[in-house]
Amino acid sequence: MLNKVKNCTLIVLIFISLFFTFQIISSLPRPANSLGEEAIPPLLLEREYSPAELLLPEEIILHNGNEIHNVIYDEQGSENDYDAIQQSLLQFLKGQKMDFSEISSETLNEYTDFYVGMELNYSFQMTESLFQSLLLPDLETSWEGLPADIKISSILFAFSDQIEVLIKDDVNDKIYLSPIIVNEEVLELLNENVLEKDYQYYLIYGKITGTETLQLEEEEMYVPLSSMEMRPVVLRNYDVKENDLVRNIFERNVSTVRKIKEKDADFYIDAQKGIRFYKNGIIEYKNSSFLNPNLRFSVSDQYKIAVEFVNQHGGWLNNFYLKEVKSAADSNETWFYFGRRMDLYGMENLDEISVAVSGNTVIEYRRSIKIADQDNEEEAREVLPAIDMLDDLISKEIITENDAVKKVKLTYYYLSEEEQIARPVWIVTRAGEEAEIVVDAVTGELLS
Repeated sequence: MLNKVKNCTLIVLIFISLFFTFQIISSLPRPANSLGEEAIPPLLLEREYSPAELLLPEEIILHNGNEIHNVIYDEQGSENDYDAIQQSLLQFLKGQKMDFSEISSETLNEYTDFYVGMELNYSFQMTESLFQSLLLPDLETSWEGLPADIKISSILFAFSDQIEVLIKDDVNDKIYLSPIIVNEEVLELLNENVLEKDYQYYLIYGKITGTETLQLEEEEMYVPLSSMEMRPVVLRNYDVKENDLVRNIFERNVSTVRKIKEKDADFYIDAQKGIRFYKNGIIEYKNSSFLNPNLRFSVSDQYKIAVEFVNQHGGWLNNFYLKEVKSAADSNETWFYFGRRMDLYGMENLDEISVAVSGNTVIEYRRSIKIADQDNEEEAREVLPAIDMLDDLISKEIITENDAVKKVKLTYYYLSEEEQIARPVWIVTRAGEEAEIVVDAVTGELLS
């Protein structure tokens, strides 16, 4: 009996000893390169995108057949509104056999001034293959008369007795037109989804023409004339769970991953890949895997690879869109830059997500996701009218009689990582000048 009690006591003591040993081990810090084996979350942010969903216009302009032109946006909506309008317009192309011919800028101005129409303006230039494969995959559309190297900047649908489609190529400075057959069902769908909807036309565009000191590259240019208010937006970094993204990037193979503490970043690296988490919130990934230079992929295929990579390695917030595409002429390497609208406007000087694809491999991925700091909201203030801003630039001889103004745009401008604030600005683009003029839209201060 005594032996039985001793054995039971010994077993209890062993379990108590094991329990406290486990507690001590659990409380010890993990080695720097130990990342655990928890399940890898597929996304860190709030949504995925399909490649087509990111091919949104920067703005959609409604031409009224007169001097007034409206930029459409529903203040209660999101990018889904732009997607619905774009899809409604593109349905006009279903089954169409289009035969394009080149027209002059003067003819284009006649269509924007005297015809009711809707214009999709893109911030990037699309190849025909990218446009057709992603936005027109099932529409059985044939295009004739367009050059192989066309870069689509905008598409205008002009409505009269027939519908005419005008494509603008800003890179090559060309405009093309093709009539199409009117589809009454699609026209009814457009009226229902777009024209009869109570959108907030938040910018009124009016024409300005050159003066003795101000030349315009085009015969006319549209600038917002209505009074409006904008507020500076205080931003903060979107918090990312570092270990989750590291396990995600290295696909669980964390045994060979080393963590290096740098002055301004945590750096995780193995034999081929590396990812840095900078203290200022920027995340940067690079892949030096062997690349086969003989493998060639289209920009369209590389774009799909880039979008899916972001879907699986960090995800997106709402209101993202493809902002710019840059391809290397001497290699099969393409950079994709994605931006996000804030308070209905775009954001300049900040590429929140960028992806470089070489062949079919993502070789670089950079993200700097910012969100509005709700605890530090600024008051809205009236924006300086565009014409007053241009007059001020002329009086200060920043714009001279030798300058031709190409474009004026109202947007947000991210100042720097140190300030973490986006200010409303006017951006003035001049013909033949790479450097843009950036003016604070509230104070008139010259920022660059």
